[in-house]
Amino acid sequence: MAGRQTRRAVIAAVVVVLLVGAALWVGTRDRSEKVVSSLLYPALAEQVKAAERVQVFASGEQLTLDLRRSGDRWSIAQRDGYPADVGKVGVLLQNLAELKILEAKTADPANYAAIGVEDLSAPNAQGARLVVTGPGNAELTNLIVGKSASGLEATYVRKAGESASWLVNRLPLTRTPGTWLSPLVIHVDTDRIQQATIRIAGKPEVVLTKAERGTPNFAASGKPLSAPSAANGVAAGLIAVEAEDVQQSTALANQTAAARATYRMFDGLELELTGWIIDGNYWLAVAPSFNEKLARRFANDQLPENANTAFSRTPDQARQEAERVGERVTSWVYRIASYRYEGIFPNAEDWRR
Repeated sequence: MAGRQTRRAVIAAVVVVLLVGAALWVGTRDRSEKVVSSLLYPALAEQVKAAERVQVFASGEQLTLDLRRSGDRWSIAQRDGYPADVGKVGVLLQNLAELKILEAKTADPANYAAIGVEDLSAPNAQGARLVVTGPGNAELTNLIVGKSASGLEATYVRKAGESASWLVNRLPLTRTPGTWLSPLVIHVDTDRIQQATIRIAGKPEVVLTKAERGTPNFAASGKPLSAPSAANGVAAGLIAVEAEDVQQSTALANQTAAARATYRMFDGLELELTGWIIDGNYWLAVAPSFNEKLARRFANDQLPENANTAFSRTPDQARQEAERVGERVTSWVYRIASYRYEGIFPNAEDWRR
């Protein structure tokens, strides 16, 4: 009898342990699922549709980025209202709305610096404070974005004014205004270029010409080329030229240009390009216009068989392009990569025998 009672007691104890363990596991699972599915800003997905301003503050509460919305257009205040990349702003707002709390972190101010979420009033604060506002300057987010978690696709954050900090899914945040530019300056397909006149300070002027659309190679003024196709690379210089930064054209008004070029297209588009090299940076100014005489001259030319017709233009389209591009670029100078600068203002000596 005693043995039977002992076995019953042992079985009961095991059952209790299993039940407690199961309860603990369920409780842990429930808490984990609750944390993982908890949005940092539950209502933000709808609110950001009306976002009107995005600001990023660095240490010492220095305003490093100020994006402002007008209609469907975003602009960069630190770049005199130059257009921002709408897609990039949209991704940031979407990422904010989708932030999920993965884990609760410290609420002790003494530990904030370890994860980069200390107040930005400190001159050596490591994080950034991201403020998004809507109509009437209503605050949608005021978030201190700290360090990335080592080995995880996650970021430490803390809502400004609150003690709790959190580990959330990764939130990339670039503070430099230039990285938020709408990047495209100009794009001209290779098949469109009829003539390029290159004038680099201290070097002879070089004129590169195609007699008609079907001409395979550019002829060059001056000394003979090393090969018939040696100068053809000039046609690639205007493909998808993108800006790394921008400033108003008046900023370089008193600077001596290092190079100038005139590119003429078969369809009548003309681009006057000016280049500067200042403190190791390469700057470009673009002035488009439409040459009706040139457009009429080549209006009936047949496109080469291998031409990229996706970028071909009628004279009317070229005129509209000149006006549209002019409205966007005329008042600005663009910092571009050195290799892009050298493609626009090539050294003709590289092509000679």
